[in-house]
Amino acid sequence: MPTCTPSRIAMLTGKYPYRVGRQHMYIKPLMPAGLPVNVKIMPQYFKEAGYATHAIGKWHLGYCHKNYTPTNRGFDSFYGFYLGSQDYYLHNKIENMVTGYDFRFNEDVLRGPEVDGKYSTELFVNRANALIEEHKDGEKPWFTYLSFQSVHNPIQVPDEFTRKICRYKNETRFYYSAMVNALDDAVDKVVKGLKRTGQYENTVIVFTTDNGGADKDGGSNEPLKGTKGTLYEGGTRGIGFIHSPLLKKTKYTNKNLMHAVDWLPTLLAAVGQSDLAKELDGVDHWASFNSENETAPREEMVYNIKEKPFKTAIRLGKYKLLWGNLSPKNTWYSAPEEVINVQDCKKILKNKSKTTLVNKNEGPDLQEREIESIETLDSYDEEETESEQDLSLVQEERKRQHQVRNKKYHKGGNKKKKQPSGNFKRRFTNKNGVFIKPWGKTFLYDLEADPEERIDISNDFPDIVEDLKDRVMKHFENLLPGFAPDDVEVDNIQRILIIHAQTMILMPTCLQLIIIFSENITVKFIPELLDA
Repeated sequence: MPTCTPSRIAMLTGKYPYRVGRQHMYIKPLMPAGLPVNVKIMPQYFKEAGYATHAIGKWHLGYCHKNYTPTNRGFDSFYGFYLGSQDYYLHNKIENMVTGYDFRFNEDVLRGPEVDGKYSTELFVNRANALIEEHKDGEKPWFTYLSFQSVHNPIQVPDEFTRKICRYKNETRFYYSAMVNALDDAVDKVVKGLKRTGQYENTVIVFTTDNGGADKDGGSNEPLKGTKGTLYEGGTRGIGFIHSPLLKKTKYTNKNLMHAVDWLPTLLAAVGQSDLAKELDGVDHWASFNSENETAPREEMVYNIKEKPFKTAIRLGKYKLLWGNLSPKNTWYSAPEEVINVQDCKKILKNKSKTTLVNKNEGPDLQEREIESIETLDSYDEEETESEQDLSLVQEERKRQHQVRNKKYHKGGNKKKKQPSGNFKRRFTNKNGVFIKPWGKTFLYDLEADPEERIDISNDFPDIVEDLKDRVMKHFENLLPGFAPDDVEVDNIQRILIIHAQTMILMPTCLQLIIIFSENITVKFIPELLDA
């Protein structure tokens, strides 16, 4: 998915966001909205399967009512913040000239020396290791969703991590890279904790991201087209991997088509609970992960669909259709990585290559850093830009229609009306009362031959374009308007850990699962956990 909230909804619900009314922009800090509570999410499934469930880090699925918050959505505990972004050290955010503090333990605000001035990445990994220690007796399987704030803006990082990477002339790229380095260090500490407590062997780790990198914040999705907030591959194609001694086949790249909605049924299958995965858009990939001979379970994928302004992208096999009011960020953003001192860079890389692998009995390396160690760069929120682009596109279309009407009025006369084009025949009101009015350009790409989306082949394959458009309209039949369906009040593997760093990790079968979810990770950064 192109942005934070829709991606989280897809992963946690196993459903496309348009089915629950959250296909539009991310949830703003003061927006009275959230994921409807009559929509079941991942921890609720795992609780049914007998798991302890924990959430750490970024929530971003609403908090205007307590029923929207993590501990009322199936998580036994929550340690983190409700918003989409904030200061990594002060844990606050300025919105409409008001500064708000947001750090929680369960439903209570958490302040004091434990968190004040502490870098969030380290707070979250310390909490993860505390939970790992708590569950080391193996009395109950556990699932943990570790959703890192990194590497979302603001660009902030402890200075020790800036000394571990080459210094680039482009400061934003340099500090962004240092943030990724800090994230890698945090994931390494999670693995150390699992090995130290003897839980590594029966844990599955899933690592993924919510969307592509934001070019203005130092991210680069090169060689893919686009950036965060767009439906191009650079905005939606995320890196990810599964790491576990329980996997039957390892050290290979699985190239099957997969969507964020697939994680829920896949993980349920991993812990032997496939029967719980009912009425989902996601499909189970567990068998195909463990054998290259398995038939690819997914052929079609919806990137997203929006009714206002009309915007959609869908893929069938190797063909991808983009249709409607697409982002003007339809170009390729390179990574400005020109180093300042080549010799210093060589020394850094040489020292990095000498890093030894983790000893399974090694103790924790958890350091607390004061706020003075901060390195900060000013940046802006890419998602805000996306929502403004949508509004601008709507206004432009209204202006265009007004000009057309005025032109017809001034010409006068009772001219014979033209027959409607195929696009206008597609107009309809869907079963949920949403009026669908398709308009805008169409682009078709062969992603196997052209993964960088450079050659539009829509004129060469009109039949494929029409078929994909028909598929889009079938999906629009199930689209819900924003903030629907109606909310209803609810009472409230051995281990599963999901780490979402604006990236994600999942950990294994009937024992433990960990999902590590990271923010805005780009295709150029592959965590060193692969070497662990």
